[in-house]
Amino acid sequence: MAPSFHLKFSLHDQYEINLTSNYYRPYALINSKHLKRLGDKLLYSSAFLMDHILKFHKTAFSWRNLEMLPDVILANKDPNFRQYFQDIMHFMSAQYVRETLNAVFQFKFYSEVKNEMEYLSKISEFSSAAFNFTLDESYHLKNYYKKKLAAKYQEYQHNSDGRETMYINSIGYLHSILGDLHYYDEEYDDAIIHYTDSSQAIRNALEEKKVVLSHKVMLYCINQLNLGHSLERTRAYNRAYSVYRTLILTTSSLNPANFGAGEEETWESPYKRMQLFMKPHVALLGVIEKQRIDGITYDNLERNIYEYAKFLKIQDLQLFPSSKNNIVTYSQIRYSQNQKGTDKKRIVSMITDYYVSVGSILFFKNQVFYGLLYRHENLKQESITKKVIHYYEAHKANGEASKYRPSHAAYLYYLHALCSFNTPYVENYIAVQGQNRPEGGPRIIFGDLLERDLVNQLHFILFYLDESVYPILNAKQCETLANILSKLSDALLACVNEAPRHFDILKIANVQCYKDQQNDYKKDLEAILQKIGTTENITIDLPVVVARLSHDFYKKAGNIYSASFQLKKILFIFRNVVKNVKDNMGAFETRHQVIEAELQKKSTKGKALDALKLEQEKCQKRIKTYYIKNLKQIGEYLFNNLVLISMGSNRAQITKYRERLDDMNANQKKYTNEIYLGVSTAPEVKEIISIIEFIKLKLEDKPNAKSISQIGTFNTISSMYARVLELKLKSEYNLKNMKEIKLNQNMKSVDYNQALCFAVDGLFANYELIRILNTYGINYILTHSYKGSVHYSMAKFCEYFETLQQAYKSESGQLNPDQLLGTFIGKDFKLEIDKYYHFELAALHMQKAKELHCEGQVYKSISREMYVLDDDFNDNLTHFCAASERLRINLGIVDAVKQNATAKIKDSNLFKYDSYVTE
Repeated sequence: MAPSFHLKFSLHDQYEINLTSNYYRPYALINSKHLKRLGDKLLYSSAFLMDHILKFHKTAFSWRNLEMLPDVILANKDPNFRQYFQDIMHFMSAQYVRETLNAVFQFKFYSEVKNEMEYLSKISEFSSAAFNFTLDESYHLKNYYKKKLAAKYQEYQHNSDGRETMYINSIGYLHSILGDLHYYDEEYDDAIIHYTDSSQAIRNALEEKKVVLSHKVMLYCINQLNLGHSLERTRAYNRAYSVYRTLILTTSSLNPANFGAGEEETWESPYKRMQLFMKPHVALLGVIEKQRIDGITYDNLERNIYEYAKFLKIQDLQLFPSSKNNIVTYSQIRYSQNQKGTDKKRIVSMITDYYVSVGSILFFKNQVFYGLLYRHENLKQESITKKVIHYYEAHKANGEASKYRPSHAAYLYYLHALCSFNTPYVENYIAVQGQNRPEGGPRIIFGDLLERDLVNQLHFILFYLDESVYPILNAKQCETLANILSKLSDALLACVNEAPRHFDILKIANVQCYKDQQNDYKKDLEAILQKIGTTENITIDLPVVVARLSHDFYKKAGNIYSASFQLKKILFIFRNVVKNVKDNMGAFETRHQVIEAELQKKSTKGKALDALKLEQEKCQKRIKTYYIKNLKQIGEYLFNNLVLISMGSNRAQITKYRERLDDMNANQKKYTNEIYLGVSTAPEVKEIISIIEFIKLKLEDKPNAKSISQIGTFNTISSMYARVLELKLKSEYNLKNMKEIKLNQNMKSVDYNQALCFAVDGLFANYELIRILNTYGINYILTHSYKGSVHYSMAKFCEYFETLQQAYKSESGQLNPDQLLGTFIGKDFKLEIDKYYHFELAALHMQKAKELHCEGQVYKSISREMYVLDDDFNDNLTHFCAASERLRINLGIVDAVKQNATAKIKDSNLFKYDSYVTE
């Protein structure tokens, strides 16, 4: 056999190579023929530009920030460079980058990408330098702009006397650029100086009540927001509060007469219709939450929305979500001078944006929803919305400030956002329904459609999906609606207080079942909504239906990545409650219930009893087959979406791999699995497979080796999040196998060796999970409860391993447990397999999980790392993971693990009084 040469890479090196190549390789393959025709300068710049974009993974950014690199600034730049840059950003926007909702800057990386880049930066010095801003890299850029600034000051010497009375756009622009450069280098003190200087002249003019054109007010607002954001980064919350508060008061006090000739006409001031001027109102609430012990209060919320309405010059409207006010409509929007041409639809849109932005802050200002909502003694059995409002209003009326938690308002803010969004389109609905209304049929009343009830609103938005109606919403409006629905789904999920006995709603999530039956799908949704509207509790069906609708509107908007995430959410929800579903599978079929009733009768004996048990097993098998079939179809649909996102690059990668295997005279079929799990979309595929196989593992009575078949020796590691899910799946698989084996001192060598392999594999999987989580860090995505569950699982394997150590007899054919584990973990493995140590950490992390959602110290710590103006509160994955952990708390899953772990550590001498007292 001919000699061959191989490169050997460590686990971290493999991860570093695969992660970085997965971002660039699809783009290179899609444009491979085009790239070959480019000049050397553009060809070289392609990888460099990708690296430059990835440097912004920590914070939001705009086009102007992307162009802060020598290739754009230098005189000998390529004329096609900007167009080439746009192509790369268009590619990145399909899967890695999203447009911001409430940031000063335009784009933001998805949190999953951000966390992967931060993890890579921690373990690799080379990647840390390559994918993060460094002082050496920006030194020349800063010098370049400082020289330009000095030249401009020299040119306008008469305006540089220390107190400028005239704003010079070029000087302000250069200061803002230098402020951004220092900001991205995390030199916040220098950034604060430049942001302050950039708006000093405008500030002086405003203080002296001189004429200031509206576009200068816009520049002033942008620079002040950047200034406040930089102060937040330095934890100077009082100064940031002062900046935002001053900005609100300044912009609110302006009137058309201040804006120079030509701007005092009857049409409203254009700056009033810019979402930019909403940001200081929302940012102020974010700072209050970080700054004060009690955080945001009821009065803060009410005053904030009143001031924003005053800024918009909306009269006599009660916008604050409560049980007394109505939804904002066209007819309610009036102005003191009754101006003509007022863009009322734009006003409603801005109010919708306000509700979503403030609601997001309140959602994370989190008291566990169910704990207070359903245990309130005076709570009546009313509709879902009225339940929330009843609790919400009761504490305000009674003045019980100590019990009131504004986070409960998040649901109301999201609901008002949905209602406000719908109001401009009610007239379209009436027009269409009026045409289809039979003669003598009921008349549709405008006010009924505006009733603030979630189920009614969900019925209404099905109208947008009606293919027989001319499209009413454009792509951007569909995406806005989808975002509102996504947040509503999470808020409702945090309200669920009872695990489902079945999960028939999984069928609604299954897109494949309704691919060619849109009308039937709508009918099923309407029937489910009708059923939900009559229930007394918030069941898990409701958040799932809302998430499914969010998927439909994201897909209608062309955002395939976000649409797919909504279905992944449903899989994660099912993953959280699958144990309860399995325990109550008898409720799924009427026949199964009858069988159970018969089995309880003492008269049922002998062959009749055996026949009933056999029929019961068949029913259970059919039930599991139904679930697994739907899960598989959802998985295949998500794979199809991933292929679409890859824009054809997967096919090219598979072809290249196959050609390489042919050259090696290898069997292609043997390596098919490795080929498909080696493409750039493999991390997302692995996530979906891990979730589905985890659910199947929980549904099955006995573990199936197929569950972990995709976790192979030759699989690439290109996502730590996907690896965490795979290791967790492997841990659960080994744990289930261990429970099938009866451990004792006299067990056979074959059973002993098999049990030892499962135990060691489980210990290694959890050991790796703990190492990854320690580096990855705790956040809303990988939470304290998740880490606590890993330590609990590790402790269980430690117990099994301890039993196997006692059963080891050094007989022929028996594996040495210490030697085998030392091979996987290392010589110091004994420090890692102390069961009491891991039970202690499991209990500790479960306690911290509750602190995170009860406004404890953990919440304060994490919330201070989230910034309104960086759009951290609007990431769908972060938002959902917070709701998912609250669901686990409400269902008692977190408390159960904590109690079990606490019961175990009571046996430890470390917790006994006598261990510390000598006789």
